[in-house]
Amino acid sequence: MKVELRSDVGKMREHNEDVCDYFLSDDLLLAVVADGMGGHKAGDVASELAIQTLREAWKKQAPRATEEAMTSWLLHTISEANERIYEQSLTNTEMRGMGTTIVCALITESEMISAHVGDSRLYVKKEHHISQVTHDHTLVNELYRQGQISEEEAKNHPQKNVVTRALGTENQCNIDVLQHELSETDTIILCSDGLSDKLSNDDFDVVLNQVNRLEDKADQLLQLALDRGGEDNITFILIDKGANEL
Repeated sequence: MKVELRSDVGKMREHNEDVCDYFLSDDLLLAVVADGMGGHKAGDVASELAIQTLREAWKKQAPRATEEAMTSWLLHTISEANERIYEQSLTNTEMRGMGTTIVCALITESEMISAHVGDSRLYVKKEHHISQVTHDHTLVNELYRQGQISEEEAKNHPQKNVVTRALGTENQCNIDVLQHELSETDTIILCSDGLSDKLSNDDFDVVLNQVNRLEDKADQLLQLALDRGGEDNITFILIDKGANEL
């Protein structure tokens, strides 16, 4: 496996409220992206607290590489992060209501267990085509899934970034956990909406199907999002299962 991380403030924001990181054990990789939201600097605090909680839990005891153990670890650790962010938000009025999206993946040789809250996404490219494998927890996605708006209307809806779930905004959170079978040649992307809002699946396919180094592909994805406006922070983790460099 080979991993590339990118996090850019973009062209319009003063602060980068996104955080990403990855962690390795002998037979397991954990990748995580968090996109903070809230008042002045509160989004920074929320996203960093989320990553910090996973980092500390990983150092204390990474899960065994079984579906049951990985699922339990993700649910427990993300719930703990939710509690920490929520409690922190109550200590300072400027942080009241802060929160963060989160998407993370525990990856073994043959499978992946993902967990997410909010609209940060997970994509998997199998052979030559990429697919989004998470469902956005947003108002617009709910309207689309209920058939109230079309796919085209969803793409351009003025409330497309209104999330219906976030980590830390309430004392408990609802976490989606999914299991995915993986092959040796799959490519995986975890990203904030600063990337996914600017690139279509076709854009991802064009870049990822090139015979380039993984770092070049990551640079191209970031540059595309910047060239198309870069209004938001842009953060993602790109993982090539077929590489042997980790």
